[in-house]
Amino acid sequence: MVLGPEYLDRIKEDVSEKKAKEKLQGIQQQSLLSEWLMTLAAAGVFIVVAAIFGLILYNIRY
Repeated sequence: MVLGPEYLDRIKEDVSEKKAKEKLQGIQQQSLLSEWLMTLAAAGVFIVVAAIFGLILYNIRY
């Protein structure tokens, strides 16, 4: 079976599209993880600030 140049070009396009989609998916997963970690860090900072504020108010009152 002889493959024509158009068929080979089509295969190359399909492979490059598949690689591009996989790379984009990897980047999206990485950014989602980074976003989740930033949210977690922000929540942690908020809890620490609230605890310090609470301690200060408690010490002022009593």
